[in-house]
Amino acid sequence: MTPRVMTGAYDSLPDLLAAVAAEHPGLDAFVDGAERLSFAGWHERASGLAAVLARRGVARGDVVCLMLPSSIDYAVCYAAALQLGADGGRRHPGPVAADAGDRLRVGARPGPRAGAGRRRARGVLRHPGA
Repeated sequence: MTPRVMTGAYDSLPDLLAAVAAEHPGLDAFVDGAERLSFAGWHERASGLAAVLARRGVARGDVVCLMLPSSIDYAVCYAAALQLGADGGRRHPGPVAADAGDRLRVGARPGPRAGAGRRRARGVLRHPGA
């Protein structure tokens, strides 16, 4: 198979993902066992989740802590956070503890009561399978 290369200037990873989804919609972005996700599917799922997070108040500069194992779901959640300009990153080393369950922590911008450099939790979205 000939590698596909995207050329051009992209301001962000979400912009690049949108371009790849438009240019190569059926191309697999992820393969995890029997589960596959195309670039178009990744973009679509991330955009849908970004809309949910935005309705819950997530905005540019917020922290969305992803407490998920490395997976297709993690990639979707990470891309959704980035679409909103939020910091979407794993906040713990290694795999998620079994008793923690899979969930997304939605952080808030620091406020006057949060203290310097600290962020308050705004809410938790449970993974549908948890």
